[in-house]
Amino acid sequence: MGGRSVEIPIAGDGRCDAYVARSARGAAPAVVLIPPIFGATPGIESMAQELAGEGYTVVVPDLFWRILPGPLGYEGTDRGKAQDRYKQFNVTTGLSDLGEVIRWCEREASGNGKVGVIGLCFGGRYAVLAAADLGIDAAVSFHGTYIGSHLDVLPRITCPTSLHFGEVDPHAPMSEVKQIVKASADNCNVAVFTYREAPHGFMQQDRASYRPDAARPAWARGLETLKKGLA
Repeated sequence: MGGRSVEIPIAGDGRCDAYVARSARGAAPAVVLIPPIFGATPGIESMAQELAGEGYTVVVPDLFWRILPGPLGYEGTDRGKAQDRYKQFNVTTGLSDLGEVIRWCEREASGNGKVGVIGLCFGGRYAVLAAADLGIDAAVSFHGTYIGSHLDVLPRITCPTSLHFGEVDPHAPMSEVKQIVKASADNCNVAVFTYREAPHGFMQQDRASYRPDAARPAWARGLETLKKGLA
């Protein structure tokens, strides 16, 4: 079981590079894995491989292809580049590009036509927006940022969706999480989980912020969300 690079056509504009990890079981439902602002780092590729081992075709798109493509390091000048391209990222255009990736997965990478989306940090916002507006079948957000800017979409999500937050995350503070819980309270498709003493980035094994005591149950709950929607 290995990964490879592919180019996904974006209508009228160009091509979005993506890392693809396929299940050893053959044809499988697809999961789009949207990484943080640093892109498809070795740690994200490892997560994609782990998901593939769970029986999914995993596609990691480079949504920064229009600005500054490719993975970047967590520190030094690379960190500054990652933050700069994040500031330049257009939400509407990015969501449109994600829709193209999802449609590609439905045609090319999925065994049963179903697609789920997992997003971390920057990507968590787009997992939620995809659940509301892009016709996917399951969504998982790990320490997603700026979801509080889209409280209006939470009531209309119709697929299994779970959101996971660390209780000491300054980028997704508990004041915002409380708003998310309130906005989604009447939607049985949305579940929100919080993890004590977990900081931003607690899911990422290759970062100092990794917290296994939070990451393990969050991962298990995320897999259960995918299973509900993609089986």
